[in-house]
Amino acid sequence: MRVVVRALAEWTSAACHQHRIEKFAPTSMGLARSAIQLIAETIRDHRISGRVLIIGKQDVWGTEIEVIRWLRECGLTPAACATRISLKPDFQRLNFIQDTSLFELMGFREAVTLDYSDYEGADVICDLNHPLPEGLLAKTGPFDLIIDSGCLEHIFNVPQVLRNYYHLAGDSGAVICIVPSSNLVDHGFYNFSPTLFQDYYSANHWQVLRHYLFQNFPNCNRRWKIYEYKPGALTAFAFAGGLGRAIWGIYFAAQKQPGATCDAQVQQGMFLRAWNTADRHP
Repeated sequence: MRVVVRALAEWTSAACHQHRIEKFAPTSMGLARSAIQLIAETIRDHRISGRVLIIGKQDVWGTEIEVIRWLRECGLTPAACATRISLKPDFQRLNFIQDTSLFELMGFREAVTLDYSDYEGADVICDLNHPLPEGLLAKTGPFDLIIDSGCLEHIFNVPQVLRNYYHLAGDSGAVICIVPSSNLVDHGFYNFSPTLFQDYYSANHWQVLRHYLFQNFPNCNRRWKIYEYKPGALTAFAFAGGLGRAIWGIYFAAQKQPGATCDAQVQQGMFLRAWNTADRHP
């Protein structure tokens, strides 16, 4: 029997039509309702405020009125501030606000953006594949929160990025990562497993604040289906698959505590648990 090999472009065109996948700009990154509300709940419960560093220029999928309503639904009182409309024409027509305005509404006194390129007007230009340039920290100062919503998977040197986040975060600074986990083929360099964040930040003695696996959808208005992640909870899927056709992502939040580091030798938790419980051979 001859194996039929079809043109990939033919298949993707049919798949996009079948599932009515919207066309987005290939470099677009964004914060929609579910992400905004998870961030709001995290900063509310752990009293995170001050200065926030936004990795990449983020598109906010909401107007000022909508964002204020979403924050209030989370029990977070929006701060009084002058919001700015997105500079992108498609978002301007919808009156969607800028990423810095979003975090000012959340109560942060300063919101700074960092990106590899200046093509979207980021405040700080830095290649996170490499150690932070000499003098950068003296220029930026430490941050109380670092938000990575859809950037990490596009940066090749992930261990260096995580080390950079450690240095950019203040003594009790927090890091929030929102990244793809499954079924976003060729979206970036990587789709991540939750165990990466659980194991890295635990080994480096950070406090894990929130860790969720969520199912999301191409339509930004649909609410995510969110599941709390616990180590070992996905073992059934680790070798047999079974997550189906859904798009899955990770929401992870951790905070520095005394003794936190960034350079621990990390082992995967599944094997650590096996090594610690297995019968020893004589």
